[in-house]
Amino acid sequence: MLPSHMEINRYWFDKGALPRNAGVVIEAGEPSCFACGWWNWSNSNRIPWRGLERSHVLARSLGGTDDLENLALLCRRCHELAPDTTDVLWFWDWVRTRPSDTPIERELVRVGELLDALQPHVRTALEGLARAELGRRLRSLPSSFRFTTHYGVGISRGTWERILQEVVRPETSKALD
Repeated sequence: MLPSHMEINRYWFDKGALPRNAGVVIEAGEPSCFACGWWNWSNSNRIPWRGLERSHVLARSLGGTDDLENLALLCRRCHELAPDTTDVLWFWDWVRTRPSDTPIERELVRVGELLDALQPHVRTALEGLARAELGRRLRSLPSSFRFTTHYGVGISRGTWERILQEVVRPETSKALD
């Protein structure tokens, strides 16, 4: 059985910080989305966690547990967008770099705008790859690089971002040199 929302929030509050300096301030009595900071102010006095979901850092299907250190509180949108890979550091990096919860920033994370949202050097490197080369690189990812689909979502946007970052790593490294 999953720990409660408040147990998850209390666990991270007591630790003093999220992994990878995620930058979200954890309030003891007012839980918010660890990624974008959203919180349900209309229910803050009654049910402060309403609208937040318990998200596995490492998905159960990839060997993750229901232990507190493997759980985060995310709003529905961030939960659907979060990466589902075997590298938990990617999850926490994704949490750290999520935009805050404003309507304009939320619009920027639409799946159809993924390539436009990439940093210019990543977008340029990606545009230079032919479909066949992208396919070859996807097939050549090491077997240790595993990911999964998210229930009801498929492969999340955050997972695709990480896959694409791995695929274009050689080009982005050259572009940054």
